[in-house]
Amino acid sequence: SGDASFNANTTIGGLTTLKGSLHTVGIASLDSTLEVLGDVSLNSKLNVSGDVSLNANATIGGSTTLNGSLHTVGIASMDSTLAVLGDVSLNSKLKVSGDASFNANTAIGGSLHTVGITSLDSTLAVLGDVSLNSKLKVSGDASFNANATIGGSTTLNGSLHTVGIASLDSTLAVLGDVSLNSK
Repeated sequence: SGDASFNANTTIGGLTTLKGSLHTVGIASLDSTLEVLGDVSLNSKLNVSGDVSLNANATIGGSTTLNGSLHTVGIASMDSTLAVLGDVSLNSKLKVSGDASFNANTAIGGSLHTVGITSLDSTLAVLGDVSLNSKLKVSGDASFNANATIGGSTTLNGSLHTVGIASLDSTLAVLGDVSLNSK
């Protein structure tokens, strides 16, 4: 009924039941599995030298630092912002169900395909050739600061005003009246 002290090795061959707390001053070493039927509370660090398997949900109350890679087999879901301080590499598609904002330059190494309307709130600067495979509709003025070559017929639904010389390299066919007001 009193205290018991063991000052050397102790071997117990069968099941041991402790009805109170177990306090160790030195290292507690287990050569087999530790099975805990209730909650476990660690009031300091947990260092694991081998793999760790968690077979249910894990909730971490503070910040988490991973010094290696993070690999998920299933969906990775985040309920808040994802802040990445370095480059991000996606080796497959990026699908965004809501709006996406890019607050600096965006470089696209391949083609850009849009299914809906593409709206630009500022200037479109194109360094190479532009190919339009359908109509070009301009609701405001259009300025061409160099030569313009049109490969097919051209229809103007309003007046044609030239500031310089108008040169025609072929026949001029006029279907209505012609008025020349100069010599």
